[in-house]
Amino acid sequence: MAENNVTQRPIDRFLALECTNEIRQWLESAIADNLLKWKQFNFNLYDVTIDKAKDQVLLEDVLDDSDETVQKLSIREFSEALVRRTA
Repeated sequence: MAENNVTQRPIDRFLALECTNEIRQWLESAIADNLLKWKQFNFNLYDVTIDKAKDQVLLEDVLDDSDETVQKLSIREFSEALVRRTA
């Protein structure tokens, strides 16, 4: 039985509900850009902040500010999730 949105991790919800191929390309380009140290994207359902100094991606559900809807991942974990999204 599939998990509902409340029990899914924010990364899983982001990938399922908002991460189109175009959004994935924007995020991958920002990660690959060696001159870029920090970048925030504001999408319809999620804000995604890439912070290379912290080696971190922060996902925040813009419609729900509870702790369960915020997730921090390493850039590597986030990149791997983007790849799985399109596999």
